[in-house]
Amino acid sequence: MYTDFYTKGHQVFNEPELASQIPIEQIQWMYEGDFGGDNHPSNNIGLLEAMLEHIHHQIELKYIAPYFEKYSVDKRRIWEGVNNDATSWHNDLNEGPNCFFLLYFSDMVDDGSIGFKNKNNEWFYYPKRGTMVAVNCAKQFLHKATKSAQKRVISSFCFNLDHSSFKG
Repeated sequence: MYTDFYTKGHQVFNEPELASQIPIEQIQWMYEGDFGGDNHPSNNIGLLEAMLEHIHHQIELKYIAPYFEKYSVDKRRIWEGVNNDATSWHNDLNEGPNCFFLLYFSDMVDDGSIGFKNKNNEWFYYPKRGTMVAVNCAKQFLHKATKSAQKRVISSFCFNLDHSSFKG
């Protein structure tokens, strides 16, 4: 199941039922004034956090616990747009977790791609609502996002995996 995760640095899944658990059309977005360029929820923060925590647990039960004996659950968040720093090839290992799952709540059509690369290849996707990508933060893998004129709502669910405990 994790072949691409360890060779390409990412693994793509289709999880429309996870994406349907948050009514994104009810979220009010606010630009917080930093230079990041993305927007953050400004209403129902406690309820939204509870929904995200529930999804995080579902991801853990389906995609982490059956495959890793040792791991920890880390942070999670949801945003709209693309952070300016994310538009260049980068690796998020310095932010702490060594794995995160991106869950898309919007359909990206013709712009708003996400790209991944290892030393030999690059892959680009235009995610649809329910596209979920496990991202390996090992140093040899990079990823980036492109800006979009479309509304782009995405969440991340972070884990610290003990790769030596991988059960295949």
